[in-house]
Amino acid sequence: NSTQIWKFYTMIPKTCTNYSVNFVKKVPKHVTHYVKSWRWLPLDDSKITKLGKENRIITSEQDNDISSAVLVDSSRFGKTLVVTFFSGDEFTTRNILCYIQNFAFCNNYSRIEILSKENLTNFDSLELKNSFILFEKLL
Repeated sequence: NSTQIWKFYTMIPKTCTNYSVNFVKKVPKHVTHYVKSWRWLPLDDSKITKLGKENRIITSEQDNDISSAVLVDSSRFGKTLVVTFFSGDEFTTRNILCYIQNFAFCNNYSRIEILSKENLTNFDSLELKNSFILFEKLL
């Protein structure tokens, strides 16, 4: 069994327009899974196709540094956006955080939950709530 330390952040939806992101139909190599209802699910071809068509896979890239995120709706809590975040450098991370904040605001989400292995940069209303150990369990 392998373990990883993950961080749980929250952020408030609000207008943010200073971002540049790409909507992708395939995932970068470092994006292997996403979180849905607090389950880490592998990204297979059918899930990638579905999420890609819905513009729910985003990247920001600069000088070979890339940040990526997968956005899904919470199945437990209404109007909650759940983001699996793979952070690169500070610039690309800020691009995606700004996009997420604006996307949530424009789509009437009341809450944003972000899960990431990396420590995320300081950003408007981004708040670290908890760190936890994720255990891999083969079913």
